[in-house]
Amino acid sequence: MHRRLRPEAFGGRVHAHLSGMRDYSVIDREVLDSEAVKLSYEKHGSYLLPQAFPEGSPTHPSYRSGHATVAGTCVTVLKAWFDESWVLPDPVVANADGTALVPYTGGELDKVAANIATARNMAGVHWRTDFTESVLLGEAVGIGIPREHVRVNHEDASFGLTRFDGLRLTI
Repeated sequence: MHRRLRPEAFGGRVHAHLSGMRDYSVIDREVLDSEAVKLSYEKHGSYLLPQAFPEGSPTHPSYRSGHATVAGTCVTVLKAWFDESWVLPDPVVANADGTALVPYTGGELDKVAANIATARNMAGVHWRTDFTESVLLGEAVGIGIPREHVRVNHEDASFGLTRFDGLRLTI
């Protein structure tokens, strides 16, 4: 069972600690002393980071992301059924630390799944690892769908797709 706090709840603990309401000294000083927390306080009078959704995050734990799982499943099935080889010219993505754009070498459908999942991260609803692990869970489910189709239908069929890790799979 995973009971990981959502980013919003973690931000609440940062606020409570820095405001002197509660001792959360286990929070890393890198977070507590970050420029983002200071700027948020200067702008809003609170250590809480602004949320994209006024109603806030769901109250259940963060891990895993349902949106990312569904995106991973849908994209995997689409890759199995359709030609995934067409790509947009010169696509880019953020590098690992988010400080620059780098050429994107994955498939376009992979990028759709990433965009859906990343939007939830940017909204403060999920952590990045909720996205990365959940699309893989969705991929596993998505691989099972054409695998089941081949197994139960009496036809000579096969499906090919490129997994999120870049490996080619034939079902």
